[in-house]
Amino acid sequence: MSDWRMARSLDALLGQLNALAPNRSRASDGGIGDTAHRMQGASSDHNPWFRGMVTARDFTHDPAGGLDCDRLAAALIASRDPRIKYLIWRGRICDSRAPFKPWTWQPSSGHHQHLHLSVMDNNSADDARPWALPGLIEEDDPFMALTKDDLADAVKTGVENAFWRRYDEGRNLVDDEKEQTARLIAIDADGDKVVAAVQENTKVLRELLAAVTGKAVTK
Repeated sequence: MSDWRMARSLDALLGQLNALAPNRSRASDGGIGDTAHRMQGASSDHNPWFRGMVTARDFTHDPAGGLDCDRLAAALIASRDPRIKYLIWRGRICDSRAPFKPWTWQPSSGHHQHLHLSVMDNNSADDARPWALPGLIEEDDPFMALTKDDLADAVKTGVENAFWRRYDEGRNLVDDEKEQTARLIAIDADGDKVVAAVQENTKVLRELLAAVTGKAVTK
């Protein structure tokens, strides 16, 4: 078992994460498999069954130390990196391969202290290019980059779309004129509530984001 090495793609990711969070815990980090893993043979990517290389690595969940595996999992999935075979985190597995409902979380087991990442058993395992990790840190999070007005407009648009879908359903699905009129009156009444809710949510969002950013928006 001494003649083995890590896949270079995983070494590259490890280097990125260590640079991002140099003081993070390594308590649950893992590469080469222990005795229990070795008993699993080629069914565990922690064993060097592919060209003498280990194609899996575990990364410790340590939000306080700078590595939040909830964000790491989301970033890896969002990247759709072709090097990814699957990842396991919080009792779920997300596999990139077609037979396994690609890029969809499915029930699994364990992995609450660390995120497991397996890379493909092909040439891409040694592709050491930097990993794109959208949203891994707060500054890169597309949601966090939204302005107060962006968020307010998104809420307003979503609520309005839901209202008009219901309005169209009420208009199109009722044949009786009296019942249709009553349905539309009820929907219009709901519309007043929707407008009030949008206004209140917009106010709350502005106040919340003003507190976070220290910048007031008057639009």
